Amino acid sequence: MFVARFALIFVAASAAIFTAGGQETVSVSSSISRVIVYLDRALVTRAANASLPAGSSIIEFAGLPATLDEGSVAVSGKSDGTLTIEGIDIRQQFLAESANPKAQELKRQIHGLQDQKKSLAGQKNVLEEKREFFKNLSSGLGKGAINLDDISKLYTFCGQELSNLAENVLSISYEVGLPVTIPSDGQPHRTNVTLLNVAGMPQYVTTPKLDPAVFLKVHLTNESEAQLLPGPLNLFRDGEFVGSVRMSLVPPSAEFDLYVGRDDSIKVERKEITSKRSEMGLLNRKEVEERKYQITLQNFRPGPIRILVYDQIPVSKNTDIVVNQGALSDNPVSVDKDTGKLSWEIELPPKRKKGD
Repeated sequence: MFVARFALIFVAASAAIFTAGGQETVSVSSSISRVIVYLDRALVTRAANASLPAGSSIIEFAGLPATLDEGSVAVSGKSDGTLTIEGIDIRQQFLAESANPKAQELKRQIHGLQDQKKSLAGQKNVLEEKREFFKNLSSGLGKGAINLDDISKLYTFCGQELSNLAENVLSISYEVGLPVTIPSDGQPHRTNVTLLNVAGMPQYVTTPKLDPAVFLKVHLTNESEAQLLPGPLNLFRDGEFVGSVRMSLVPPSAEFDLYVGRDDSIKVERKEITSKRSEMGLLNRKEVEERKYQITLQNFRPGPIRILVYDQIPVSKNTDIVVNQGALSDNPVSVDKDTGKLSWEIELPPKRKKGD
């Protein structure tokens, strides 16, 4: 027997933690050890001590709030022996009257409709790809002779490939590394399937003209042999739940970007420092408007960061209006003349401030 201390973190049901080390259920009484309050949620940490026998055990945290965000739950543990946390399962406890046959039948119907919704979503994606095919095809018509037989064969081929892709996505299988006991109670249960390590390059991104905030973007590569399925993705950063995002299908070896939320330890400000109007010319008088902006960055993190800054200068669609770009204190790494979009890549040391 060994003693273990667990920390359960969630955003405000009972939760069961499966540990390795027959299965015995151990109910524990937990207490709130930390609360962080945000504008739209609160991050709650509960702690508990438990004495566990050798072998596998189930640690049950009961009495958690019904408003708990199941996707935000994370768990950690420490012990004086070897401890492996195999997974975590969230179970809702309903009132007795909701367990009647009619309620159960309605629940089964809901699950069936949810499955139909997923299937229809896959078919919708295929149809959208076909529509995009005809859209691109129509833009190319008129550039040469049109062979309807070739177009028909190309459409059939593309349709088959898209259907195969949809079927492959729906039939992907994963092998669970550790044995897991799933209760035969007709309820959904979650377990860890695998742990994937993906290589990534973090970069901070900001567009202060639109939002005075800095966001962390990680450019990742799926180096595993498994496809990462599309769906909601729960994000944790530095042990804290930062929210959920929607992730697209990521094949093996594919690269993708993941935005993991804003970082309040990096400040950005864009302010107007010059705004003047004047007139020039005697016969053909013209109005001249001069504006100048300053972007200031401050890094309060303990280490250096690399930040990508986006801005934009006006682009005239009128021949009577001329836009001239003034001098910039730092040359941008890219300039899009059609949209006026500018971008800079800046290395900012810790505890430093930079103004453009």
